[in-house]
This record gives sequence, structure tokens and C-alpha cells, in this order.
Amino acid sequence: MLKTDPAIVINWQQFTKNADTGAPLHAENGFLKILPMPLAEIGSECYKAELMLSHPFSVNEMYKDCFFNFENSELFAQALDPECFQRGPTSKGREVTGYKRHFRLSEENQLMYDAWLGFNG
Repeated sequence: MLKTDPAIVINWQQFTKNADTGAPLHAENGFLKILPMPLAEIGSECYKAELMLSHPFSVNEMYKDCFFNFENSELFAQALDPECFQRGPTSKGREVTGYKRHFRLSEENQLMYDAWLGFNG
């Protein structure tokens, strides 16, 4: 956590590796900002959030539609507009057109993560 006032700002780093070999598979870095803006229409403990992520394959993501639920320890984030994605000059492959993420803690306090990816082509 980088700061808590007026917003909670968390340095985001995620790395995955092959379960059998330990070889690296994916990495992303960025920031999660939980703003002091309650979203009562969603829930009493839900707050507006922003998630910005960068990938080593030259793609940046900006999640405009994002909230954190403190009651259930859940983060919902979605980027559904093309303007939410920035491609660098060396970026290759298909163009991402949308991404939804849902993070939550299980009853055993394990991080659970669902992702939905949209792409062109």
C-alpha cells in the first residue's frame, strides 16, 4: 500500500508461472486506487476504484468501470471501450477490445480470480 489518504493506493504486481516447470508465463504491473466515493446503489461498503495496468508486451489497460466491495473483499473491474487500451509501437498480436476482471477471497482466504477477454480477430 502506497497511501491511504485521501484514497487508498496499492502498487499492483502480478506474476504467473508454469506449475510444473516454474517457467515465467505472464506479468503485469500497475496501480489500484480506491477512492472515497461510496457507491450506495451497488452496496453499503462499495467504493469507486480505478485500475491501471501495464504489460511487458507493450499494452496498457485502464479500467474505468471499477469498484471495490469492502464487505465481501471483492474487486470488479471492466474496460469495454477501445480507448481503455493503449498499444505500444512494438505491440503484436490481436487487439484487445474488452476485459472484465473479478477478484475475491474465498472462505479459506484464497484469492479467486475470473477474467473475460475480448479481442479483435
